[in-house]
Amino acid sequence: MFELAFNPYDMFIDYDSIRSKCTNLELTDLLNSILDNGNGFWLIDSQSDFIFNHSSEDYAIINDFDLYDINEYVKLFNRGDYKQYQTLFISSDNMAIEVAKNFGMSCIFIANNENEYQLPNLRNYPDHIVSITELKNMFLKNKRGRKLYFEGILDRTTDLSTPLYKQVLEYYYNPEKKVHVFMIGRYFRSEDLRSYCHILTKLILAFKDQKDGAYKLLEPMVQEIVRNLTRYDIDYITYIPNKPSKKDRFLDLFLNKNQLISSKIKPDLLECIRDYPTQKDYKTKKEKAANVKGAFVVNSNYDVQNKTIIIFDDILTTGSTALECASVLYDQGAENVILIPFGVTQDAGPSMLSIAKIKSNGIAYKLKFNNKNGNPFWVASDKEYKDHEVIKGLYLEQNNLDNLF
Repeated sequence: MFELAFNPYDMFIDYDSIRSKCTNLELTDLLNSILDNGNGFWLIDSQSDFIFNHSSEDYAIINDFDLYDINEYVKLFNRGDYKQYQTLFISSDNMAIEVAKNFGMSCIFIANNENEYQLPNLRNYPDHIVSITELKNMFLKNKRGRKLYFEGILDRTTDLSTPLYKQVLEYYYNPEKKVHVFMIGRYFRSEDLRSYCHILTKLILAFKDQKDGAYKLLEPMVQEIVRNLTRYDIDYITYIPNKPSKKDRFLDLFLNKNQLISSKIKPDLLECIRDYPTQKDYKTKKEKAANVKGAFVVNSNYDVQNKTIIIFDDILTTGSTALECASVLYDQGAENVILIPFGVTQDAGPSMLSIAKIKSNGIAYKLKFNNKNGNPFWVASDKEYKDHEVIKGLYLEQNNLDNLF
């Protein structure tokens, strides 16, 4: 559920959906690794054809569990000392993953090739996407899978024609104008309980406020992405331009010793010509699209005819702002526009409503980033500093996240 699994212990393994993704031997090796690491699991096998034997008693093979019915999880969890935030759900079924996420479990999508990674909706994204072999190796290298999750595409994107995280957005006023999205990570709204401890969410907010600590973490991430992108047939790399009255907060991410890290980066490719109201003031796609319509132009110093262009943005919700930028590029003859947001806003079910934060003397701890190295830490006052994992653990325990239902 978070950028790092919080001490995962139990697992649901949807064998019905992953049976075509692995051999019996591969699955057996994974299950042995899970049990040998001290974890437990439930294996969902409706066909009752998987045979597994182990001396441990921390597992069960279930034949009649409805993964689409959240009440099935409620009944099972009520029968034992199980905690949702310490439970992983492993599946290749999008609908089953969505139900598991709404129940409060961290989710892993099992896939064997990049084409399978193109899930239908980035706003209900699993915590991680791996093959069975990769998952097994993670458990072998990381006790209990503590470091199982990360937010990033850096080490897995191998071909821009088959991106790891992909969705196509359509311009509201002309659906023929499309933008492909590469997802770096997830963003959780403030009312979503996952937002309080989620590093990338807080990092993006700190970046919006132009905090030095945010740049310490974002700069190497963005620059590594740019280095990977320059290997491909991309003509220009730019970002959503700032409003006329606002400072350019993106530029420093693309500089090394005051020099652009790539000749393909064109900070002034797009220009914003008016101070439009914040998109938060509008609810529907139609309203958001109308709010930014006509707000951007292409710099006349650039020829974008038949060009492939990358646009960076901080948060993607409906994509209206990015689509307006793409629209003016297409009007000038651009061939392809690709959006790379730092975080894609995630939908939150009823179980994900914001709840009490950790406080010290009545003051809530806030997640901050060290100005020198970018390391995350918590602070409630000038003298109350805590390690990231300490408050995160207290938050989960205080709010009893294992009994959301």
